[in-house]
Amino acid sequence: MDFKTQALYGLRWSRGFLEQLVAPFDGDDWFHRVDDNTNHALWIVGHLAIVDNVMAGRFAPESKIDEPDGWKDLFWKGSSIQPKESYPPVADVLAFFRERRENFLKVVENLDDEVFSQPGPPKDDPSPIAGAPNTGETFIFLARHESLHGGQITMIRRALGHAPLRG
Repeated sequence: MDFKTQALYGLRWSRGFLEQLVAPFDGDDWFHRVDDNTNHALWIVGHLAIVDNVMAGRFAPESKIDEPDGWKDLFWKGSSIQPKESYPPVADVLAFFRERRENFLKVVENLDDEVFSQPGPPKDDPSPIAGAPNTGETFIFLARHESLHGGQITMIRRALGHAPLRG
């Protein structure tokens, strides 16, 4: 199987899994933290939306849009959890999350196959994909990244008393 097929499968699978995980959330569920040193589900969803937007822009600059004002301060790596009132409405974050993934999938679908075998970002690149052996691996990493955050949401789900998705 080629990198493009693997990347698209992984990105779609990880998003479908995450969507199932957050499906029962409402109200304060979005802000529940299992520990003071962890993120809440809204932070994770906002973070993943910005990652999709930034990564789409790396490969198709015209596809990247400006995030709403203040969102990078709230959702980007290195940000800290703020009071609930500091966050935009959940519906707005979810809409951006979903639209930016659809955009990112279109970017990946439209890439020429040879892009996937080009060298990945150098080790000194500030992104978490720095040092990937090739561009195809960066897309696969992004699916894993989302699944990692899905594991965090699994813990939030269980702490809130929601049943596991499987088992």
